[in-house]
Amino acid sequence: MTTEATKPRYEFSQNTKDKIKMAAAFICANPDCHLVTIGPSGSDENRIQYNGKVSHILPASVGGPRDREKVTPEERMAIENAIFLCSSCGDLIDKNNGIDYPESLLKKWKEDHHQWTKSNLNKPYNGKQTINIGAILNNSPVAVQNIYTGQVPEDKEIAHDLEIFKKLEEIADEPLLMLIWNSLKDYFRLMSSQQHKLDDVRDFFELSKNDFLNDNIQQAALNYKASLEKLDVILSYDFDKYPANQGTRDYRLELLPYSIHYTGRELNATDHAKFEKGAEKMRTIMPELIDNYRKFRLEIKRALAY
Repeated sequence: MTTEATKPRYEFSQNTKDKIKMAAAFICANPDCHLVTIGPSGSDENRIQYNGKVSHILPASVGGPRDREKVTPEERMAIENAIFLCSSCGDLIDKNNGIDYPESLLKKWKEDHHQWTKSNLNKPYNGKQTINIGAILNNSPVAVQNIYTGQVPEDKEIAHDLEIFKKLEEIADEPLLMLIWNSLKDYFRLMSSQQHKLDDVRDFFELSKNDFLNDNIQQAALNYKASLEKLDVILSYDFDKYPANQGTRDYRLELLPYSIHYTGRELNATDHAKFEKGAEKMRTIMPELIDNYRKFRLEIKRALAY
């Protein structure tokens, strides 16, 4: 029997990947991102920093995101099925089995992005001019400055928002947050020190001095904060803060009555119903929270190139 793990993946050839990267100028094709994905290492001239990804529009495997009937292996591996994105957007488009990013949308992104790179080929760029790519990409007056160098314009609003975001990253950066959220999503548990980190992030957003000046970033931050508040309610009422009477300072929190497993008891019908009720809440809030966080990060990249 063919399982998800044994389904063959029809990957792009290295030649196809190289052509897609160069055709995109190593810039993410998502019009809400436009991240420059390649640049020199800050410490070693023999190395580069690269954060790009050649993604499938139709999936590499049967039954993957955006799949449809009668797609041949050749179509899955074809250059027409490839789009260049940054790593974050490459992961984002496949969430919820790709329902939010259909085939037609990704093909439009790719077509518009290639149109822009082609129209700007061999044109001089001195690092000071502003290139208006919005009219080409999505018919909006978006002006992206220093798109090749990734430099942020000297602007008080951008400098302020960048400072605020860096302070937020000092509290909890993306790898730590994803570690916490994956534990909550997959196992309905976290450590008390991790809960304190989430509390610190939520408290950070409570202070008006930490408001972002960019309207899009601020709205995304508010949506992210609202999801954190929903999670906090669940942690407060549906999680056992002292399962199995742990004696450590950094104790484990688990969804009630999950801790019963550590006492040797079996779940009765009432316990099971209580657990499933809490589990359903977690299955609802965690995708929303992670999605709102990713949208917040996308707004940061779009406005601050960070």
